[in-house]
Amino acid sequence: GSGKIEAAFLVRGKSRLAIARFDTLAAKDSVPFMTRGITFQRDCQWTTTTVARVAAARGKFLAHLEATIAAAQAALAAKDYDKARDLAKEALSLSPNDPHAAKVARQALSGAHWLRNLLIGLAALAAAAAVGWQSYRRYGKQQRVKRAEKFLESGNFPGAINQYKSLLAVDPQNKDLLLSLAMAYIESGKVTADAAPTLQAARKAHPTHPEITVALASAYSQAESETEEALETYLVALGTMESGRGKIAYHAANVLRQRGDTEQATRYYKMAMREGYNELPVYSKLTDIYLETNQFTDKTLQVLETVYNERSSDQKYMDGLCRSYAAARRVDEIAEAAYLQLLTLNPESEVALRQMAKCELKNGHPAKAAEYAERARKVSPKDNETISILSSCYMFLQRDDDKATTIYKQALESTPTQADLLRAAGLGLLKLATVSDEDYQLIKRATAANPRDLELLAGLAEAAKQRSETKTLIQCLENLNALGAGTPEVITQLATAYAAVGHNAPESEAVYREALKLDPDNLQYIQNLCRVLVRLDRKESYTLLLLEKLFARDNTDVEIGKHLIKTLLHNERFDDAIKLARYLIQNNKDDADLQKLFAQASLSNNRLDEAIKQFEHLYKLHPEDREAIVNLATAYAAKQVTDSAAVVHYQKALEVAPENASIRAIYARSHCEAGRFAQGIEEYRRTLVSDKGMEKRISDDVRALIANNQDRTDLRWFLADVLIDRNYLKEAMDQLEAIFEIDPTQLKTVLQALDRVLAKDSSNAEANLQKGVLLKAQGRFEESRLFLERAYNSNVANAEAARELEDLYELLIKENDDVETRFQLGKLNHALKEYDKAIGHFQKTAQDFRYENESIKMLGMCFVGKGMLEFALQEFKKLVIDDEMKEILYDLGQRYQAKNDVVGAKQVYRILFAADINYKDVKQRFEAVAGHTSDPISLEGSALLTQLGEKAQRRYELLEELGRGAMGIVYKAKDNELEEVVALKILPDNLSQHPEAISRFRAEARSARRLAHPNIVRIHDIGEELGRKYISMEFVDGSDLKKFFRANNMKLDWKVVVELMTQICNAMDYAHSMGIVHRDIKPANIMLTEDLVVKVSDFGIAKMLEKTGETIAGAIMGTPLYMSPEQVMGSEIDNRADIYSLGIMMYELLSGKAPFTTGDLAYQHLKVPPPPLKDIPETLAAIVMKCLEKDKENRYMRAGDIVKAFEAAKLG
Repeated sequence: GSGKIEAAFLVRGKSRLAIARFDTLAAKDSVPFMTRGITFQRDCQWTTTTVARVAAARGKFLAHLEATIAAAQAALAAKDYDKARDLAKEALSLSPNDPHAAKVARQALSGAHWLRNLLIGLAALAAAAAVGWQSYRRYGKQQRVKRAEKFLESGNFPGAINQYKSLLAVDPQNKDLLLSLAMAYIESGKVTADAAPTLQAARKAHPTHPEITVALASAYSQAESETEEALETYLVALGTMESGRGKIAYHAANVLRQRGDTEQATRYYKMAMREGYNELPVYSKLTDIYLETNQFTDKTLQVLETVYNERSSDQKYMDGLCRSYAAARRVDEIAEAAYLQLLTLNPESEVALRQMAKCELKNGHPAKAAEYAERARKVSPKDNETISILSSCYMFLQRDDDKATTIYKQALESTPTQADLLRAAGLGLLKLATVSDEDYQLIKRATAANPRDLELLAGLAEAAKQRSETKTLIQCLENLNALGAGTPEVITQLATAYAAVGHNAPESEAVYREALKLDPDNLQYIQNLCRVLVRLDRKESYTLLLLEKLFARDNTDVEIGKHLIKTLLHNERFDDAIKLARYLIQNNKDDADLQKLFAQASLSNNRLDEAIKQFEHLYKLHPEDREAIVNLATAYAAKQVTDSAAVVHYQKALEVAPENASIRAIYARSHCEAGRFAQGIEEYRRTLVSDKGMEKRISDDVRALIANNQDRTDLRWFLADVLIDRNYLKEAMDQLEAIFEIDPTQLKTVLQALDRVLAKDSSNAEANLQKGVLLKAQGRFEESRLFLERAYNSNVANAEAARELEDLYELLIKENDDVETRFQLGKLNHALKEYDKAIGHFQKTAQDFRYENESIKMLGMCFVGKGMLEFALQEFKKLVIDDEMKEILYDLGQRYQAKNDVVGAKQVYRILFAADINYKDVKQRFEAVAGHTSDPISLEGSALLTQLGEKAQRRYELLEELGRGAMGIVYKAKDNELEEVVALKILPDNLSQHPEAISRFRAEARSARRLAHPNIVRIHDIGEELGRKYISMEFVDGSDLKKFFRANNMKLDWKVVVELMTQICNAMDYAHSMGIVHRDIKPANIMLTEDLVVKVSDFGIAKMLEKTGETIAGAIMGTPLYMSPEQVMGSEIDNRADIYSLGIMMYELLSGKAPFTTGDLAYQHLKVPPPPLKDIPETLAAIVMKCLEKDKENRYMRAGDIVKAFEAAKLG
């Protein structure tokens, strides 16, 4: 009724049914139906066949339904109410909701009432008795059926089966009871042979019921029934069963075998095995089939092996088993045992003997293998496999006797290309006293298949020699030589063979050479080797020696003589070449080649007039001869002739040989000497295109031309181009400088040429200097700066570069007083030892925080240069002592010592000693000048306390230095009045005379004493004695936030950051409420106790916002990394500057680094937004970004607002 469709089908090669459920629904009124053989699409949609079958089934159903209703209506019309009622019930059972069937049923029931009432009175007595008896019987039967059903429900299958049997005994034709009894057997799971009759009857009553068929097949198999009727049941059941088919398949196979259907029987025996029915009879019957049908393959081996124990004495069986082993190529111990067993049954078994030979070969017993193979060959003399195995045995035994050779030849009939077999046959044939033509061809085949076998090659060479087959002989000897077997005998034979056929190919050279070592005077060898060398156009000393040796014995070969002349010329034996040429010309006066060689020899021997004479003679004889034209021009060029007659010859030569560079070069020179400079330069260029190797010669030519034509810029440009290409950059720049001096209007082109120079060597000081000077002269100062700085930096000793760069810097400052340019000018002045100029520049650049430290250092270096060491030390004290400062201070100390200024040296070494006691020999030097005192704190501290006066000396005892900075030195000290450890900050003596520093100190002291907060370092006392100022403050036993941050791998958990920031904000909010701005919030000014309690220090450096007039408005104070935009600009500031610095610090603690760390920090604080924060709550990131707003109006107004923001975001 749901319209769902399911299909069950068996896929080929699978043993289980597959189930498919279709997406498409059938009509809701379709009847259930079963069909077979339908092909379904893979996407589970209906096929055309399926739809047609469903439609046909539905049509039959509707036709049957309509016929039944029509018959009911006809019975009703005939007043046959019972029949009408029965037919109506049947129709309703098919379609319960059919209105026509229901109507007929009602009418039949109504029509039957009057007759029933009439009969009731007439048959009351008889009916009463009959009804009573029938009711009793029906009731009894119903009760027993119900009892059987209850037995089934409770799992009492024997009880149910007995009940159904007793019921069937009374009503044996009842189909329902038969079905129930059959299902009881099936559900019990124990279908025995006894159930077969019941299941047979049930199947006849219900032929399409699959479960009954399967159960009947199972009962038949239990009864081992092998009748035709049983076979039909077996086959149907096997088609529907998913598992447990083994025994049924076995019995089906037995019936099929009885029929004589061996193929189908084999199929079902295999099915029985696959289904797990592994009883011995299955294997035994399959074995019989294999033996009957001679099926002996690797696939039948498993079955045959299974019955080995029962049939090992059966010769036929053993023969089949061994053939299966052979098909599977088995030579293991199990197979070997089978072969031996067969041999005990049949000593002449060919398969067993052959396979035993293979086994023995595998086991490394070739002699035993040969015995088996020979026995097998006696049984079957023509069997190819046996012959092949026997040949393998003989090869293992390295046999080369006649018998073995015969076997090898027979084996080659089936495997004619087997290399090792060919080798064995060939070696055997070579042992024969006489080799037939057939055997000779076989030896050649063997050698071709084994081209690196020395024994075969040597043997074939000897056989070829006997047959006068020179080609084969040469091939064998060449191979022997190539394989390293080139014995003197082989070399001699090969050279003789070469000579016999006049072989003078290039590859024969080495052979002839080696042969001549063995037989130096062999004329044949010498002649052939000379021909090889002539062919290869060889002219080295060995060739010369050999040609002379041959010519001394045979001077009639003109071609050899010609090559000898060429070789003499090549080896610069010009006189001998001329003599030989003259000698040969006497007998060959008309030989043009000899005349050319004679002329070339004269030219090479610098006998130019004689060479020209010879070439002119040849030219007159052959005026159109290309070679004659070129040779004559070459002779003129060698003599450097540039007159008009020579130029004509040069032109003709270049027409036929335009690529001749030497002729074109002299041709170009002749143009220039005649005043045709443009044409000459063009010819020079063409010469270089054809031959870059002419660069040196052409450069020399052009230099000579320039010497006589000083103002020819075109010559100088050409020479400069050539020199740049040759990397002669210094000379090229000399030419460029000369060009500019001759014609200043060529400035642009000169600059382009300098670019070419710099492209080859960007660090070329001269080129950078020249270009910088030229650009400066044009007023292109910024462009000039790049090149002048390169020139100076590549050679700081270059005074000209330094002066030009100094002049440029001064011009740039006049245009725009840039701090960076002024700083560079100061460094240049320092390098030029113009210390006063440098000091003036560095004093100005030190006002810019970006250059402050470097400017102070350079100021100190300038004072050192002037010998004003005290001033230098005063500047150096302002700086952090890094590795560079250590070296500078060490040098300063040595300078003090050189001046015998012990006090100055002691000051310097004291600073170095305190900074790094292990630096060089500072400890020894300091102890030497300080009276061997090794405590720098006591020395410096005592000196400082002495400067403070008696009061300070009585009250404070210095313990250790805690740190120093631009605004003071901080010591850990004992306060004898308070009887506690304090931090004592003393203003440095170099700032004591600085009015602004003193003003800052006083403002700091007054403002700081007003602050009393648990998160702010407390001020105990302030003092000023004898011009030195100090502050006594709370000592915090811990470290600063900067050190804590570094100790935690440069990143803190955001919860820790929020906890610390809350304490800092509370301190800042308090100070801001007192009108005090810190101005230098940074991690180094945040002290932490061991319990992570925050103490903000250096609020003493902060400025009061009261209108006291003591703080200069707009003064820049703070650390660049944390400085607010308004501090960078020098604008009026308020507490929001501290909030910006706090934001920078929060950003650094959360991300691992500050938002701006490199480049122009001031610009970034003013213009560049910080990168977004990651891996923290968005609300916290938003708080940090609001602190970092460039416009202070967009920041938090008070530090307390930040704490409120933490609480609102539930971060605290």
